[in-house]
Amino acid sequence: QEEVFFEALPDRLPKRIHGFWIRRIVKALASDLGPILVFAPRRKASEDLARQLAGALPQDDPLMLTDEQKGLAGSALTRLLKNRVAFHHSGLSYQQRAGLIEPLAKAGQLRVVVATTGLAAGINFCMRSVVVTDREYRVGDITKLIRPDELLQMFGRAGRRGMDERGYILVTDGKPRFKEASPLQLKRTNQVDWPAIISVIRHAVSVGENPAKATDLLLERLFSDQKVPIGLRDFLETYRNHPKIYQDHTDASKTSKRREIVEMQNSDGKWERRPGPSKIRLSQAMILYKGQWRPALTVAKTLAGIQVGSLCRIYDEGRRYYGREIPLAQFPKDAGSNQVKLFKWVRKGLRSYFRETRNTNGYPPEFWELEDFEKEVLPLLPVLTSGGHLLDLVERKGQILAKVEYGKAEVFAYIDSTGTPLLNPPLRKREHDPLHEFVHAPENDPLKERLKARKTPAEIWYRLKLIDNRGHPTRRGILFSFFHQGEGLAIAAALEDARYPVDDLLWDVANLRAGHRFDTRGNASGRLRMVCRHTYGLLSYEGYLNKGLPTEYGEGASEILQEMEVDPSAKYSRVDEDLRTGDIERVALEWRSLLNHIAHAPDYEWDRWLDFRLAVRNYIADHPAPTSLMDVPSLTREQKVRHHTLVRFN
Repeated sequence: QEEVFFEALPDRLPKRIHGFWIRRIVKALASDLGPILVFAPRRKASEDLARQLAGALPQDDPLMLTDEQKGLAGSALTRLLKNRVAFHHSGLSYQQRAGLIEPLAKAGQLRVVVATTGLAAGINFCMRSVVVTDREYRVGDITKLIRPDELLQMFGRAGRRGMDERGYILVTDGKPRFKEASPLQLKRTNQVDWPAIISVIRHAVSVGENPAKATDLLLERLFSDQKVPIGLRDFLETYRNHPKIYQDHTDASKTSKRREIVEMQNSDGKWERRPGPSKIRLSQAMILYKGQWRPALTVAKTLAGIQVGSLCRIYDEGRRYYGREIPLAQFPKDAGSNQVKLFKWVRKGLRSYFRETRNTNGYPPEFWELEDFEKEVLPLLPVLTSGGHLLDLVERKGQILAKVEYGKAEVFAYIDSTGTPLLNPPLRKREHDPLHEFVHAPENDPLKERLKARKTPAEIWYRLKLIDNRGHPTRRGILFSFFHQGEGLAIAAALEDARYPVDDLLWDVANLRAGHRFDTRGNASGRLRMVCRHTYGLLSYEGYLNKGLPTEYGEGASEILQEMEVDPSAKYSRVDEDLRTGDIERVALEWRSLLNHIAHAPDYEWDRWLDFRLAVRNYIADHPAPTSLMDVPSLTREQKVRHHTLVRFN
């Protein structure tokens, strides 16, 4: 591999090509250093860069796609592929990534692929040259630096075996260099898998052995130069000698350091801690009106914030609720005209929508053929009317008015302990007196200071009620030991709530591996979040809990999967800039994997656990998983021939 500075390459490009990375990458293509793999820090950055590159490159030899390939790629990606440019990230569907972009790139058909860091590992994918545009990338709200070993993986993609004599790493001042890359020095961590250790303890207890002795024996057998601390023996000895130190210390929900908490009055009139907001459909929400909780859409003020149209009553099978009547267009005065004239507010809304989705900046036409109006404008009513869905069209005094209802519009609500979504619950604040960990020890007791500084796994397990004061696993601890990381903590907490139906939990466990891209997209599945927060407060333990929730928890995956059960195409209505079809495919696979894990989990005599496992087994039996993930078109004969990527400008 050879490092090449962009600045050392000849620059004979037209002046119309500008932009920091655009000009440099096109210059490298003009110097016969293509094809090029470009790493961008975020999905949107990869798509934007690919789009700009495709626009800058000459369309001298377009890539011809079959109709089947175009249908798989979609219109936006098809336009890029036509000019032999693509983006690659986990938001794309598996078929798009593994069935189209990767085969075309491996066949030498693409000039540039702009990818996120996920492409660096786990995929047999190389190109002649590699560019890394940034040292930072984001995961949710956290900004991370690319590690030296990750950088080595990225630069290692330069050079195709059997096709290139050498690979090129393209660099510029202030950006990642090859000298910053280095292999990872492997060493054993001094952390151990908590569920595995608790399983060992459970087995020791079941055969009458000492749990501390069993854990010591296990730790001695680990291939580690360091001592791996568990602290179970110290915990048992300390508890025997100072039992009051741990008194009232096991309720994790009382360990929050927040001095002030917010409570809400629930639908039963009782005060409880306010959970985080959840996104729900307005038809499910309740609103407090004149001292009573009522369905939100039966109260006129619910829709007062909608700025277009006027309030109207809707009658449906004996129910009465509110919607809005919204003027869209008017017929021209010319008799017999088949056109309609859009009102100004509709044109403004269409302009904003087209600018975001089609990259067009001009105003839509004022006059529309009636057929085009029905096909293109009416389906966009949810976007134009803040979530309204068309019930009926009304003609009045030459105007076309839409009667819309808002049952499917999404709003944020607080879901109380009964599972009721509340829009405007009464709130109050109160001082929170956190329990001091060792109130029974005197201030000058050295034991108190020693315990404050020590946070061994055994003491954390006791705090989370995974073990009792004898070191024996509790019911919660036994269930925790059946799972990975913090998944068992959430499932155990949900099963401990007798009001939580196991059929609902079957779907809600999809949130456990959903990740940050699904945050704030849920409604009913907010119950699992609420149960975890009620049980574990805001405790955080690396790898297991993040503010009371499993570390990979993401809200809303449950609802999307349930919608897809009825209509597989429903996932497309959920896709936006942050959440893509690839994310939904991934969470569906993770959910299915977790269900299989539950179905084959060990026996444990607790009716709630047995009922839950049976419900999961019945679902799997009635809904077998798809037998194939891969149903993609083959490359054509022309696409299998390596394309020359040298760029020339006339």
